[in-house]
Amino acid sequence: MKNFCLTLAGMSLGVFVGCTPKVANDIISENIKNAVEHYSLQTDLIEKNGQILNSRTLNESKDIVYGSYDNSTNGFFPGSMWYLLNLTSDKTWEALVVKYTEALESVQYFTRHYDVGFIAGCSL
Repeated sequence: MKNFCLTLAGMSLGVFVGCTPKVANDIISENIKNAVEHYSLQTDLIEKNGQILNSRTLNESKDIVYGSYDNSTNGFFPGSMWYLLNLTSDKTWEALVVKYTEALESVQYFTRHYDVGFIAGCSL
């Protein structure tokens, strides 16, 4: 009985371990693809506007709300693009990443609240 239980446990572990990497890779790949699609749509909208804006949230009408660069979450948008550049190695992100990160340069002089590191940390 002891040998049976050990064999069953070993087989179960083998099946679990054997399936995990493929499932994990599929989930990661799908999430990266989803992020690329969403950030591509977002940057297309921003670039057509002609201004460098950071998306902050959606309002009740599901319209994109943009924030100013002194808002504590506005480093997240260019920071996420840095991650996309790193994850995809797609050089089309490179110019956008630099452009949106450079737009945060004025944050270094911001003194209204203590969130400067939080604002710039993801991007710089």
